[in-house]
Amino acid sequence: MSSNPSNDTSLHSVANPYAGRDKVLLYVRGMDLPPVEGVELALESLRRAGDGAMPDMVMEELYGILREKGFPPRLVGPDGSPLASVPPMNRRSMIPEDMAPLSFGKMLVWYVRGRWFALRRALRRGGGQ
Repeated sequence: MSSNPSNDTSLHSVANPYAGRDKVLLYVRGMDLPPVEGVELALESLRRAGDGAMPDMVMEELYGILREKGFPPRLVGPDGSPLASVPPMNRRSMIPEDMAPLSFGKMLVWYVRGRWFALRRALRRGGGQ
């Protein structure tokens, strides 16, 4: 075990006792129910899941209560998993196109053109006198 608590992996295995409550309250809040009805649904799901239940268990209890009360079922995908409310994110890195080096001719043209414009600018300002 490391001495730095931020790197300690055993902390992640300990369930946050408030995670289930927070998740179910946020879900019920998003359902646009009257406040008292939403809190009652959340409380009932927390009671059924038991003290210290993981957020997934609390949410499953909430889904069961909603089915019992006749709410529409949650949307599921073709494989039976719940559909996400956001599209999946593409986190791949972008691969740059191959960068071909400039030929000597192009570099020479750019250099001469740049020097030519600099010379013209200097002549316009009176730097050539």
